[in-house]
Amino acid sequence: MTHGHHGPVTGLAAGHAWPQYSIHRGELHAILLRAVRERLGADAVREGMRLTAVFEDAERVRCRVRNVAIDAVLDQDADVLIGADGLHSVVRAHLHPTEPGPRWNGIRMWRGTAESEPFLDGQTMILAGSNSAARFVAYPISRTAQQRGRSLINWVAEVRVHDETAQDPDWDRIGRTEDVLPHYAGWRIAGLDIAELISASGAILEYPMVDRDPLPHWGIGRITLVGDAAHPMYPIGSNGGSQAILGARALAAELAATTDPIAALARYQTARREHANAIVLANRDMPMDRIIRLVTERAPNGFARIEDVLTPTELAEITTSYRRTSSAVSPPTPTS
Repeated sequence: MTHGHHGPVTGLAAGHAWPQYSIHRGELHAILLRAVRERLGADAVREGMRLTAVFEDAERVRCRVRNVAIDAVLDQDADVLIGADGLHSVVRAHLHPTEPGPRWNGIRMWRGTAESEPFLDGQTMILAGSNSAARFVAYPISRTAQQRGRSLINWVAEVRVHDETAQDPDWDRIGRTEDVLPHYAGWRIAGLDIAELISASGAILEYPMVDRDPLPHWGIGRITLVGDAAHPMYPIGSNGGSQAILGARALAAELAATTDPIAALARYQTARREHANAIVLANRDMPMDRIIRLVTERAPNGFARIEDVLTPTELAEITTSYRRTSSAVSPPTPTS
């Protein structure tokens, strides 16, 4: 549980180049969509288009897309293709046709949002439990709710299950509260009743925790990947979204700095690929669970102060080793 001075600082206070924000992903999508339309025009984003095939020659990239609404197929030519099409990327499959499917680690996740009274100081993130059985993450994500004296809380329930195979890892599968509630019966943390919070949510989502093995390259010539298409990772430390944003920013900076798009894509990949791949592998280690396992071994009956269980050196090493990995590369200097 991160609370006041008892938890590790984040963002600028932790020495990172950027502040840390918690925001509803729908609100972030709307902000980005407005910015794109303001800068590139109302027709810059076309909805309901599904990429089905990619063709490339020395002069161009051709994308074959299907208009889902009218079931029509059309071809679109471009100087470059940036595959930002997520875990099941068609562009990634074009570049790496023999790659196996996503890797599941045996953890099933449910997530949702619910409004409640603020817990603790109203700006706290809770991480409770362990991925060896069940873990719960919760944090506020709305300044508007905060201004009304309330909290819109994003929560994630992570449960290790014993199924042999994961269900299809779609991000928008609707979950059922009756499936997740039994794992958190009696959980009450910092005045927050976990079962009540889950029950107060609207639609919840369910999906397996998956990633993919790091790639030797994200593209050649006029094609590259970004975000989950390039480096899908376990959702540890909010790095899935954060690394996608940093990658997109680095890519935009490289494209803006030259008239040679092929060279820009190559420089972007050089700047970002090894760093993002390192985070994919580091997330598999479940760094926060290492702390929980060690504390459980040393204090099976509980404790009053973490300092009575872990030495300052041990705590610092575990928390900072992952931080070093996730912030190892400084982002490019902003351009006007």
